[in-house]
Amino acid sequence: MKKSLKAAVIGAGKMGSFHANILKSLPGVKLCALVTKTPTSARIKEKEYKIPVYTSLLKLFSKHELDFVVISSPTIYHKTHAIKALENNCHVLIEKPIAVSTAEAEDIIEVEKRVNKKVMIGHIERFNPLIKRAKKLIEKKVLGSIILYEAERSGTMPKSPKTDVLIDRGIHDFDLFNFLIHERLGKIDCLMQRKLNRKYDDFAQVRGESVNGTIFNYQTDWLRKDESRETIIIGDKGELKINFMNNKLSIFNDKNPEGKVMEVDKEVNKLEEEIKAFIKCILKDIKVPISTKEGLSALEIYEACIR
Repeated sequence: MKKSLKAAVIGAGKMGSFHANILKSLPGVKLCALVTKTPTSARIKEKEYKIPVYTSLLKLFSKHELDFVVISSPTIYHKTHAIKALENNCHVLIEKPIAVSTAEAEDIIEVEKRVNKKVMIGHIERFNPLIKRAKKLIEKKVLGSIILYEAERSGTMPKSPKTDVLIDRGIHDFDLFNFLIHERLGKIDCLMQRKLNRKYDDFAQVRGESVNGTIFNYQTDWLRKDESRETIIIGDKGELKINFMNNKLSIFNDKNPEGKVMEVDKEVNKLEEEIKAFIKCILKDIKVPISTKEGLSALEIYEACIR
């Protein structure tokens, strides 16, 4: 009989709860504990999950020998929590972004190499069937040479944002550009403004160009009541339109001037696929699909925007 992997979730907010619910349901995994910020939250989560809930990592690692942890705490704690987990002999799945800065990301990578444990970054859109299909079409040169990558990711503001909108939402699309187009952005211009929030920027518009000449045009904001998430990729032989809201991938070319909707699996739980992929890497001792270096690359675009 195979031994179950022992796991814990650090950060028991909305995203942490999603992770915990999936881990509880997966065969071959035992969710041992959660870590949350306050004693009140800990009491609530203990009643909900019927497992120990701690308010410090010291207590977690003193009471449990874990195989892996999921870090879904606020980004400002990612470095501290990831390094602590790695030093306690755990594999680590970190919710996007990898850290609050490239310097902190590099600190995580340094420890990752030293302890020889697996670290994967949770860029969840990589597990979206729309993106997987788009990637194959681009690799097959169905669009020809890519000319323009244009994306928009807009919606309402979180109740209590901890970062600006560009790192919160934009990091998804910076990673997708790296993944789909696989070209390094050269020059970047960025406009960021605060319209509804006094502490963090809630509007960002980014324009850039890759080293190969692909135009990058991106907008993200927390201003809209009607959420919008769409990516358009144009090549010299065709165009792809990815609508994340209605789960639709369309291709436009000479054969399909009015657009052809491509078939994709619409029943996929992206987060579950992400977690399963990470667990598979642990069990089979293979490379993770989204490395710390890829997490760092997305963060480098964000910092270029800030500069």
